[in-house]
Amino acid sequence: MKDIMKEYEAWDIIKPSILSTCSPIVLVWQGEKWRFCVDFHELNKITILDAYPMLRADYIFAALARKQWFSIMDTLKGYHQMQLKEEDRFKMAFISHKGLYQFKRLRFGLRNAPAMFQRMMDEVVGSLRWQAALVYIDDLLVYSDTWDEHLKHLGYVLSAAEKAGMKFSISKCRFGYMDIKLLSQGLS
Repeated sequence: MKDIMKEYEAWDIIKPSILSTCSPIVLVWQGEKWRFCVDFHELNKITILDAYPMLRADYIFAALARKQWFSIMDTLKGYHQMQLKEEDRFKMAFISHKGLYQFKRLRFGLRNAPAMFQRMMDEVVGSLRWQAALVYIDDLLVYSDTWDEHLKHLGYVLSAAEKAGMKFSISKCRFGYMDIKLLSQGLS
């Protein structure tokens, strides 16, 4: 927990808090490491649902039918790239061994986090949405009929992502493939 909190402070994700409300930390074993989680159960019970639509697999596969070129980009620390409004940060306070802290950036575990992040990512791809780019939370897919089109689409998306301050995990990105595996299905 100490190491994760140091990382979060270095990345400007959390800051000390003086609020009178907080949620508990829960450490969850995930594969080969501990995952730092915050139990927002009580907060989520009183949060009004943001019904922003998530992509359906059948719509995705219909949009990708007969496309020849694919690139997939994975956002680096996805949710943590989205700043929270100053007036909402108090809701994300948590208690730790170092005292009370609050998140400055979006956190998984919040009821509306997927919808908020999906909306932001859809804004990044803009007019290419459903034409040459789709986003499923922190995964961005660019698809095209021709290689020249694909380069143009990638240029647009990467430029828009840079303007929005988005960063991608290079080790998880795949550029210029003629077949990919998406949602456990192969496309070619």
